Amino acid sequence: PFRSGAVMSGAVMPMPKTSSTVTSLSNARCRLSSCTFASRVCISFFAKRKGAGAVMLLPGIGGFDVMRALAEDPEFGLPIVCHPALLGGFTAARETQGMAPEVVLGTLPRLCGADSVIFPNHGGRFGFTPEECLGMARACREPLGRCLPAVPTPGGGMSLAQIGGIVAEFGGDVCLLIGGSLLGHSPDLAEGAR
Repeated sequence: PFRSGAVMSGAVMPMPKTSSTVTSLSNARCRLSSCTFASRVCISFFAKRKGAGAVMLLPGIGGFDVMRALAEDPEFGLPIVCHPALLGGFTAARETQGMAPEVVLGTLPRLCGADSVIFPNHGGRFGFTPEECLGMARACREPLGRCLPAVPTPGGGMSLAQIGGIVAEFGGDVCLLIGGSLLGHSPDLAEGAR
């Protein structure tokens, strides 16, 4: 099962259910003219109707509550991938203030229903240490009440040459996020992935 979404009561804001904004989450009829909570939920249901096999959400932009609402909706049922865009500011000065990376990119996404959590790996474009990255992966997997584990997904400038090291460091239950470097093997992305 993909759903890692048991959310502790009071951990996040309650989902608004106003008839003027959301007619029904199950059929996702709502106004898409503004970037609201409801429109983000509706866009995810639209993706499902069009055949998406999963959705990637950016809680740094859309909020963790959109992720939670989708994870809790039994009619949604797609895997949810958490992307770290704009979450780094919460951990920027972690030695003196802010939140621990494993909370922002491990525990919090799991509490809100993420099935896979992307985090910037060391050795790529970002400044996390190997210890911090192992902590984020650990937070994705460790026991957490009724929450199922999420798949750790180290990314951020990873290449095909690093796959062996990533698996050795994080274990076999990891999602390999090898993006832009595939284009170096072939201008055809599908061919590069093979």
